[in-house]
Amino acid sequence: MGRPDVARIKRDAEVAAAEADRDTPSSGPKQHALRPLPKQADQERVAAETASLAKQAEGRARTWISKKLATWK
Repeated sequence: MGRPDVARIKRDAEVAAAEADRDTPSSGPKQHALRPLPKQADQERVAAETASLAKQAEGRARTWISKKLATWK
């Protein structure tokens, strides 16, 4: 078998599996691999941590730039 045949067989198998999942009655909502959405307090905490990290990174970048500028003088 060549690569096109293997690819066709894999594609057909994926399509068949998707159709079987679609046609099978479920007993409830399916579990997804994604995490549930965080609560509002968690979102605010993450936003605050992200802002803090961004300020730290900006400070490090400014320090690096000023050191580089000092060496060029």
